[in-house]
Amino acid sequence: PIAAAGPDAERWYAMVNQLSLGGVAKMIAEHSIPSSFSDSAITLLLSGEHDTLLNDAQVRNLQRGLSELAGENISVRVSFGWKEKQANR
Repeated sequence: PIAAAGPDAERWYAMVNQLSLGGVAKMIAEHSIPSSFSDSAITLLLSGEHDTLLNDAQVRNLQRGLSELAGENISVRVSFGWKEKQANR
């Protein structure tokens, strides 16, 4: 798991733990940190070490899972490039 701090990160990790997704979409969630977080939109930064997992279908799967969990439509955007190993130091 990643190691980011703050209220958005804590809220994000709580949501990830509750997701009923598996496979690649769950891995994307587990290796991402929130760069912006609201009730209707989440922008995530995916670890550059896992950028090969990212594609439109997986973002849609993640969006569907988060929307189901929240009980409303959530817009999800995922970028990549942060260094997970640096965050864990």
